[in-house]
Amino acid sequence: MDWFQTFKDWWWLVGVFGALIGTLIKYTMKIHKATEALTQVAKHDQELKDLKLNMGEMSNEMSGLRKDLSDHAREQKRDILHIHETLYSILDALVKLSDNPADVEEAHKKLRRHNLEK
Repeated sequence: MDWFQTFKDWWWLVGVFGALIGTLIKYTMKIHKATEALTQVAKHDQELKDLKLNMGEMSNEMSGLRKDLSDHAREQKRDILHIHETLYSILDALVKLSDNPADVEEAHKKLRRHNLEK
């Protein structure tokens, strides 16, 4: 029972070592969590940079789409203008060639009214 007497005399030393080991484990776990958090922040920072880059590319693509859409609308208006000119020319020719020009003139008036209402 010598060891028990020695333990009784030095119990405080065992307690101090136990507390130090417990504190060491506690702070090691905190440092590990902090390291993981820093890694996560760095990862999110990179993702944000990538997102900003992608948004810039999308903005450039959107401006290109706007230009293409504007060009398409301009071209479509020009095509519709040519179609209407052709229709009016055909109706004018039909008025001259027709035996009953009143029907053709009525179609001419309807087309003109339709264009003016737009």
